[in-house]
Amino acid sequence: MSPKYTIRKHEGEHLVEINRIHLAREWNHRVEAMDAKLSFRNFARQMHIPESTWRREYRLGGGTNPVRDLRFPNRWLYGRYDPELAQQLANERAAQKGPRQKLLKPVADRIRDLVKESDRHRSPYDALAIVREEFSGTPLPCLRTLYYHVEAGDIGLTHDDLPYRRKHKRRRNPAHPARTVLGRRKLQELPAEALVPTEAGHVQCDTVVSCAGGHGGVFVVYDRLSRRYWLEKLVSIDQNGVIRAIRRMRTSKRIGRIRSVVTDNGCEFLDQAALDRAFGAKVFYTRAYASYEKGGVENCNRILRRWFPKGTDFGKVSAQRLHQVERFINAMHRASLGGVTAEHRDKELHHVA
Repeated sequence: MSPKYTIRKHEGEHLVEINRIHLAREWNHRVEAMDAKLSFRNFARQMHIPESTWRREYRLGGGTNPVRDLRFPNRWLYGRYDPELAQQLANERAAQKGPRQKLLKPVADRIRDLVKESDRHRSPYDALAIVREEFSGTPLPCLRTLYYHVEAGDIGLTHDDLPYRRKHKRRRNPAHPARTVLGRRKLQELPAEALVPTEAGHVQCDTVVSCAGGHGGVFVVYDRLSRRYWLEKLVSIDQNGVIRAIRRMRTSKRIGRIRSVVTDNGCEFLDQAALDRAFGAKVFYTRAYASYEKGGVENCNRILRRWFPKGTDFGKVSAQRLHQVERFINAMHRASLGGVTAEHRDKELHHVA
């Protein structure tokens, strides 16, 4: 009896569901017809698969051990093959492949709870740093291993639970050679001590606007050395609102001495002389369409969007709520700071000073 379907499995390939369905059709037909020439070897040869592969599939599909036919001593009786059962067991075995989980269950549960904690939006790095402090003395894997477990889904976390979803890296085009306004200080004119800062006070600033039809926004200041982040509510996104916000922050001593400022070419930063007086330091401007030239504050703005996504009307957000989020961001563990928080690093710098 020639088969109606052959597989022609190559070395290294795996059987899939459609293959198992066709194997079940051919095998069960022969079993019901009580084919005298039926055997594992002959069937595997006709289906163009290795005999060992079919024996393994027969066991996965719930096939019983062959027994001799009492009526015909040279004939063997075989059981039926269930493709659904075989596919289910194959899926379970495939899920167990790869390296074993390297996270202890209490550690994995704690990391999952920290990342999934409502209104916190922790990153896996921050969660792992907290667990290292809580489980001191327990060997823990690196961050990459944690992401492997997230990919495998064996600790109760998926990429949808993380603050950011995976993105394929896009090719970065060179910045547009746009000219800045005449008279403004360019980023290339930064002093040497501001290029690679060794003391606090070299900051970047930006604004986060409300949704269309909303009111106000947020004025943000970011220290390049300590990674400290300050938020101040703006009633309106304009030059006067930014100047008043800077004065409030300096009067309340929320920010200390400013040594240099880097910002973009937004309409709220038009008056360079007024900004110099408000900050008490020189202000420098990036090129147009080159936001990566002040990437530190842009990265913190991205963190801020975990709590206030695009479409938020900051006119309905209180200043207390902004300061609460500010404290949490400054208390996050940073890989760029060697695992310490921006608040801790800022205290260290001011203590040395």
